[in-house]
Amino acid sequence: PRTGYEAQPTPANAKRFEDAARAIVAGDYSTARKRLDDIRAKEPGYAPAQLAEAAITLRQGKTDAARPIVERILSRRPRYTAAEVYAAEIAIVEKRTREAYDLYSDIASRPGAPATVAERIAELRSTLFDQLYNAAVAAPDDEAVRLLREALLISPSASSTRILLVQKLVGQHKYDEARKELDPILSTGEVDRSEVQEALAEIDIS
Repeated sequence: PRTGYEAQPTPANAKRFEDAARAIVAGDYSTARKRLDDIRAKEPGYAPAQLAEAAITLRQGKTDAARPIVERILSRRPRYTAAEVYAAEIAIVEKRTREAYDLYSDIASRPGAPATVAERIAELRSTLFDQLYNAAVAAPDDEAVRLLREALLISPSASSTRILLVQKLVGQHKYDEARKELDPILSTGEVDRSEVQEALAEIDIS
């Protein structure tokens, strides 16, 4: 909870916070809350103690209780990294994958981002890509094109997704756009796929 928070507590409160953090990891929330209460009694504005309370409620599955704590902290300290991580984790629990992905991507762009961020982004990228692709398969063509393009921004090397986008564009007689989307595949082994050759033939005929 202290990552990205620059102000330092008193040495006594730093020790109390370390004790609280260990208790949280151990699942001893009663002890953790006692230590956090002691900190707040001395330093009521110490944001990491407030965020640690959100961590406890989130671990207890009480997302609705954690969210307003995190939002309140971020309203005062919008670039507080640890609070942003918790906001992203809450978004994941609430199935707001895009929001979580964007939050983690922003955190990753900064110097000194936590090591776990890259792993979380990879997980979210996979989940978000699958959501976009599956939605595109079931969507009308115009919406499918938008969704497939969004999916390719996340994973540009996804050949099957690119081929499906090309097929949608050819079906809409948007041959120039289809050819542009097809270009990255033409220099790979995927060029021999029947779907690619069929799309090329239709584009050339046009």
